[in-house]
Amino acid sequence: MSEPPPLELVYSFRPSLLEKENRWVLRPDSLEWSATEFYESTPLSEVADIRLQYAPTRFCEQLCRCRIRLRNGKVWHLQNHHFVSIANFENRSEAYKDFIENLVSRVASQQPQFVLIAGTSWANWFLSSLILSSSLLLMLVVMFYMWSVIGWLMIVKLLVILFCLTRACLWISRNRPKTIDPQNIPVELLPN
Repeated sequence: MSEPPPLELVYSFRPSLLEKENRWVLRPDSLEWSATEFYESTPLSEVADIRLQYAPTRFCEQLCRCRIRLRNGKVWHLQNHHFVSIANFENRSEAYKDFIENLVSRVASQQPQFVLIAGTSWANWFLSSLILSSSLLLMLVVMFYMWSVIGWLMIVKLLVILFCLTRACLWISRNRPKTIDPQNIPVELLPN
């Protein structure tokens, strides 16, 4: 038998060098966000939608982000990696995953019309997919016509392309926009 979630859940992270550490507190009926000299709170009933996104970077291959959009138009962001120093991030995936699952569950229990969205916007997803496909095709055509000049370096370049292609395909598959059931969050939208 599992234990009920705590009444108050706290999660903190520092997004980047230029930002201070954000502290998030999830209460049974509200969400609070604070940083140095900043505090904001909203009832969970004011959450319009939550978007979960896979957003890897060069330094954080398993970076996941959560965008919380409020009914008044404000947008809040969370992520599972904490900035420590340049090119050095602390993985806070367990705490992030627990916080997000509880947040989604509490918002969904208070609002039957709540929308949980997976991935990026359609425009971003389509444009990124188009640019990726076009770039790959262009590189293959250039490499084909320059075989005599490039020679054996083409094999190395193909290996690099293959590596990048697997990461790009993972991004495309995880970030395809869709509405998902708040009670059944897909594992690919939360960190491992």
